[in-house]
Amino acid sequence: PEVGEGHRLDLTAQAALADGTKPVSCERNHTSRTFSVIDVPKGTKMSDLEALSELVDQKCTPAWNRTVGGSTAKRLLAIYSYIWFAPTEAQIEDGARFLRCDLIIVGNKRAVSLPDARQPQLGKGSPSTVEARCFTGKRSGYRALSCSQRHEFRAAGTFKLKGKKYPSSARLQRIANRRCTTIAGPQWLAIPPSPESFANGFKFVICAAANKR
Repeated sequence: PEVGEGHRLDLTAQAALADGTKPVSCERNHTSRTFSVIDVPKGTKMSDLEALSELVDQKCTPAWNRTVGGSTAKRLLAIYSYIWFAPTEAQIEDGARFLRCDLIIVGNKRAVSLPDARQPQLGKGSPSTVEARCFTGKRSGYRALSCSQRHEFRAAGTFKLKGKKYPSSARLQRIANRRCTTIAGPQWLAIPPSPESFANGFKFVICAAANKR
């Protein structure tokens, strides 16, 4: 695989471990685009998914940040993500030792076509409707997706939690009620970081405004 190749993959193909389909021109409709190709060290087994996943996190995450561009807060208002593929079994038998990381826009029920390739993907203004982060679902669990698809809330802004201790549910609610009302208006949805993410230094809360579409 080569950086810059486009691929036309549905949601099932995006979730697969390997992709043996032929690339397509990025000037045509495509739902993923290769932004990084990793050479797997000889000491790592191609069957060791945990080691491969760690390698992806080390190499592809910073490359993805550069590809999407903007600050962490701005990237949280967009719905860009990435997926990765190992070689197919036939390719591994032929000696292939690579990992392919592809840029995608998260969709629900169907894959979303990417905008034209540019570096970085996010411009100076707000994300376009296709690029923007929205949410669908119920209070028991909302799913993030492109704002080009049916949704109930649209990300309006973010803020960072303070302190070293993860706040209780009641405290989170009080903080969100104060901050998200200002950011997103009277009808809002707050998406806090997980306790694990908070412990690792990621303390952003996304405030989304009611925006049924």
